[in-house]
Amino acid sequence: MKRLLTDYFGKNESVTSGTKFGEPDRKKFASPALDEPGTSASSSSHTPDNVDIECSSKMDISLYKNKSLSGTEKLHVLENLWAPSSNYKFPATTHGKQERKFLYSWLQKYKWLSYSETENQAYCTYCVLFAPTEVGMRSSQKTGQLVQEGFQNWKKAIEKFESHSHLQYHKHAMIDLNSLKTVVEGKMNPIDRSLDVGKANQAKENAERRQGIALRGHRDYGDFNLDAIPDDNEGNFRALLRMRIEAGDEKLRDHFKSCGKNATYISWNIQNQIIDACDKVIKSHKVKDVKDATFYSVLADETTDVSTQEQSQRLARYLEKTLLKGLEECNLEIKDLRGQGYDGASAMSGKVKGAQAVVQKRCPKAVYVHCASHSLNLAITNAAEVRSIRNCFGTTEKVWSFFNTPKRQNVLQKKIETLAPNTKKQKLKQLCPTRWVQRHDAVLVMKELYNPIVSSLEEIKCWDDKDTSSGADVLLTAICQSEYIVSLVSAEKLLSYTLILCQKLQSSDADLWAALNYADYVLQSLKSLREKVDEEFRSCFKRHKKWSN
Repeated sequence: MKRLLTDYFGKNESVTSGTKFGEPDRKKFASPALDEPGTSASSSSHTPDNVDIECSSKMDISLYKNKSLSGTEKLHVLENLWAPSSNYKFPATTHGKQERKFLYSWLQKYKWLSYSETENQAYCTYCVLFAPTEVGMRSSQKTGQLVQEGFQNWKKAIEKFESHSHLQYHKHAMIDLNSLKTVVEGKMNPIDRSLDVGKANQAKENAERRQGIALRGHRDYGDFNLDAIPDDNEGNFRALLRMRIEAGDEKLRDHFKSCGKNATYISWNIQNQIIDACDKVIKSHKVKDVKDATFYSVLADETTDVSTQEQSQRLARYLEKTLLKGLEECNLEIKDLRGQGYDGASAMSGKVKGAQAVVQKRCPKAVYVHCASHSLNLAITNAAEVRSIRNCFGTTEKVWSFFNTPKRQNVLQKKIETLAPNTKKQKLKQLCPTRWVQRHDAVLVMKELYNPIVSSLEEIKCWDDKDTSSGADVLLTAICQSEYIVSLVSAEKLLSYTLILCQKLQSSDADLWAALNYADYVLQSLKSLREKVDEEFRSCFKRHKKWSN
């Protein structure tokens, strides 16, 4: 307990002496008006004594960047930090040919934001006080703007503030602040409950995503009696079984009536055993195939959990403790490992502490190769940063989102039946943010259903619902512009070349020589397009002129 409190309040602060638990040392924060004769109270800065203040009469946020403060000092700063009033006149800064300045409304929207009058820059209050100076996989990335240095590019302020609010270290700083307040207010009982506030918040978010419904009930075991209503919540699984039987599934009813009590196969325990048995059978077949081939490679990639948070911070440890251990448990000879393929993230590809380096220490012959399909995705992503193409994809995504409701989809469905009766495409597809194979499909469907989409938007914009009608009108204007149409057609043509290459690189029977040959073919085709770009564009324009009328 004492060690945990020391971590919060600093090694030099006593929490058991004459000072109340969580109460600042009055001498430490005493006003100069009380301690220094001749100094007026109005000039008091009320700042911690280990912060270097140069004749400042205000507790400006910039004074506390890169400073080491104890817990009580941090709370004192938060309580007394200077903030501009609503009628404060912020100085203007020239950006290009325009003058811009900090807006008071930003302070109201982003409660964590602070304005530095000394520097005319913005800071994140919580990150200045609680965030570490270095973050990232190996604590090698500086926190930078809004934390260690101010931010002043007011033109891009909203974009910067929004992105900062979603950073992991910003969220952790807020958790640390809440934990510290809980300690000081004496509400932490037991203490580890507050220290685990982040985990509790995540559990709450996950429950909300399931609408508060538990995956299993706390009484999801024992007899499954169809002739009695359960006294307690049995969980969703058993409730669904009862609903199906009540709906008339006689075979399922007969099963529970005639089977032995030890053969219902509905308990979580037996279901897990069945899954484990299936896993062992599948694994044994795959291990036999690997052993027959003698030499083998390993592939791994990061993924996201149900809360869409990337689980990449533990990949190196995962590979060392799970992947290599798993190979040993499968009786695969690690000395026969010849290749490893991951993406280009430093956590995976790093030569010193990356996953490939960890594996190669055990398997010197396991050569690391950056995933070719991932490299292709990165190349296409960079190419798609052309403004018109990027905007085209953004508009296409908004069109998909707009029609992603039953009522609007019904309008689109009728228009497809009337204007494109021969098409097999019946719904728009969402643009996958990472996989360009799926993104090509979304572009292709958008192009094929363009006329039904336009007609649907023209009808919906006349609805009485002002939000829906105005949204339809905005999208209709956007997709009818020549720039959008040209971008959509151009993107569809260019992606048609890379689509097959993506599929070949990801196929289970991928052949290295064939993949290299097709990659070379794609490069030559794109070069040929570039050499006669005017002719190709003219032909494309004529071919699709009637399509968009």
